Amino acid sequence: MTINVLGINFGHDSAVTLVRDGNIVACQLSERVTRGKHFSGLSNALIESFFQSNDLDPAVVDFVAVTSTQSFPIMVEDGDILALEFGRHPEDDRISLCEDKIRHSGKSPHEFMSLNIADVADGPPSKERLHNAVRNINAVQQDPSAKRTWFPMLDYYETVQGTQETGLADLFDTMPEGSGDLLDNRFGFHIPVVATVFGRKVPGAIVHHQATHMATAHYLSGYDDSAIVTLDGGVSAQKGGWLGLGLGNKIIPVNPHFLEVGKLYERVSAHVLKLGLSSAGKMMGLASYGEPRFYDPIFVGNGIDFRDLRERQHPTFKDGHPHMSFVFIRHMSRMIGHLGLDVSSLGDPNHMTDAINADIAASTHKVFAETVRTLFANMRDWVSSEVYDGAPVTAAGGCFLSCPTNSEIQHSLGYEKYFVPPYCDDSGIAIGAALWVTHNLLDVPLPNSSVRRMDPYLGNKISDKQIEDVSKWSHQGLKIERLDVAQQAAQDLAENRVIAWFQGRSELGPRALGHRSILADPRKVENWQRVNEIKHRALWRPFAPAILEDHLETYFSHGPSRSDFMLFNYQVTADTAPAITHVDQSSRAQSVGPSCGAFFDLLTHFYDLTGMPMVMNTSLNGPGEPIVETPEDAVRLFLATDIDVLYVANHRITKSV
Repeated sequence: MTINVLGINFGHDSAVTLVRDGNIVACQLSERVTRGKHFSGLSNALIESFFQSNDLDPAVVDFVAVTSTQSFPIMVEDGDILALEFGRHPEDDRISLCEDKIRHSGKSPHEFMSLNIADVADGPPSKERLHNAVRNINAVQQDPSAKRTWFPMLDYYETVQGTQETGLADLFDTMPEGSGDLLDNRFGFHIPVVATVFGRKVPGAIVHHQATHMATAHYLSGYDDSAIVTLDGGVSAQKGGWLGLGLGNKIIPVNPHFLEVGKLYERVSAHVLKLGLSSAGKMMGLASYGEPRFYDPIFVGNGIDFRDLRERQHPTFKDGHPHMSFVFIRHMSRMIGHLGLDVSSLGDPNHMTDAINADIAASTHKVFAETVRTLFANMRDWVSSEVYDGAPVTAAGGCFLSCPTNSEIQHSLGYEKYFVPPYCDDSGIAIGAALWVTHNLLDVPLPNSSVRRMDPYLGNKISDKQIEDVSKWSHQGLKIERLDVAQQAAQDLAENRVIAWFQGRSELGPRALGHRSILADPRKVENWQRVNEIKHRALWRPFAPAILEDHLETYFSHGPSRSDFMLFNYQVTADTAPAITHVDQSSRAQSVGPSCGAFFDLLTHFYDLTGMPMVMNTSLNGPGEPIVETPEDAVRLFLATDIDVLYVANHRITKSV
């Protein structure tokens, strides 16, 4: 019997997906349709467009899985497309530990769950919160008075054994020794709802945010069993991330790790350095320009450690804010004052590589990196005893977009079987919610491992008509040819043209993986500045290479033998590709094999022409915009920039002189 689960994320990076028997049919990131980066909220029109774009019949939906950003209400637009109500559908008889707890509390689900969301304990969310939840949808729906039904996000959980509040050094000493008694934990991370989808009532569930990350980590890894770590920007109690076990189609949440470094990274990058959208990723690159002079090992710990330091009246934490990030920011401020450092360029985008900015970035990154390294170093014995020797480790949450961190875990700490999905951030949690329900709740077996493959190209289908409609742009003075695009694109790159490359469905997640890319010759150092100017990015920001997988170890070291999703850092071992070599001689490479289709063919032709098996690769988008989704988006971007050539499917497009 086929099971179709509709997954929906109402938070930032909102999305709609359909998972069929554990296989992802498609996923629509709202930002790609609305053109608002990290788009928050979801409208009926966006849900409807997902079904239309992918030729899907809403009548196939058997179950709805809903999630959101932590502490962020679920805002359902009134209408006929989607409705939710607390309660159980007659066909839903699955255990919910959260529902049992709420029932015994004497409170309604709304009342009980709202206790974990600021502003909503006694009624609807504030106008400010409501506005944030629906911004960027359209002018009518930005009105806080627009008709919506709100549901609190499930930040609450229930486990059969409770959870241990333990400092980082002793965390794994207090972990349960066996998994058998914890099996029911998998029922403690959802609450049942009744969903109405295009007029049909079906069972549904609101799924805990961390559970969705656990699901993308384990179920997409290809491993039957794994130890799971989630880590993101959440803070307070269990919101920063969890440790769990993936055993076949079951996921057993075991204990929070209480790390707060994800929120630290967010706050420093966004509010101290003022790096704007995607600030954490920018700070990761900036850190290489500085020295960690404000680092102090006392900040390597978790929330339980910091609470204990405050209670013991430690000078650094005495009378401090309950969250470590504020204490660390105050610590840096005091050191800057004590050293008499010049702060005139702090947060100035035109002077971002000045020592004050670069050293703050380097210091924050070191606190983050040392904390995560300590977690993974300490968990080795637990992994071996809980699952089996050499157990794979899977990880998700926005913190695992950090390429240096992933390389430290995989290469330096020796976790050879280590998997992170390309959409480990919140762009993947709609998929995570649907997979959690499919396998963990509905007990659907994992797809056969021989056919399980992690495919990042899950965007809306691009129709033949959309491709053919490219020709209508000829009236804008564009020259459009049909030809062997891989061979000609390689020739253009060899002649030092910057090209835009659009093929098939878009990649999900924040990294360009060869379907929506801007490409250039990595041998020309000036292409670093040239492409940054095309994208209106800061000139110090690095670029990544895409390289034929058989040549990866010839040009790069200190990393895994393959990197399909651009999630690992390497050290560059040759001086022939300066455009992709960062100031610390690092580079976050993507290895490309035959399964990448036309992108692999392009790289192969470029290698034949030049002897260089890689190209410089960055995402196909303008400043402050998400990656383009449609051919029309690509042409508009091409007309607005100094990109030399645009390739869309089998079309080569140039601007008439």
